Amino acid sequence: MKSLFIVWVLIVFQSMASPSTGEIDQKKADLFTKITINQVSITPEDYQNKKVTYKGTFRKFSTTFLAYMEKSGFRPNKHFMLLIGDKKVPVIAKKNSSLTSFMASLKRGDILIVYGRIKKFSTKPRKTIRPHYYLELSHLNLGI
Repeated sequence: MKSLFIVWVLIVFQSMASPSTGEIDQKKADLFTKITINQVSITPEDYQNKKVTYKGTFRKFSTTFLAYMEKSGFRPNKHFMLLIGDKKVPVIAKKNSSLTSFMASLKRGDILIVYGRIKKFSTKPRKTIRPHYYLELSHLNLGI
């Protein structure tokens, strides 16, 4: 059973595409449901496995993950975690050079528009106050 879980995690996270930055093609943007940061914070389960976009304030990024997040397959050497808006639904992205340089230019308080899919962590946190859902980042750009 344990080996089956490991194979599943590898398949899921190997298929996670590297996010892009900058302007997004309108055809691609139309595939995402526009919501507010409050909607995703209050009821993330309503958007599970759906493509969404929302605007929020950049707070910080990190490559340090909590134990249950690492058990869900996220690694500090392969992923970033961004806090945009509140910390109820973190944004997680696969590292790449364009995202790394974009994030280096960000300042706390910058308005960002995120595009991605809401997913549930495969491992439950010990404390219920911790996030149960995250946004798997597809695209990121500066808001106006």
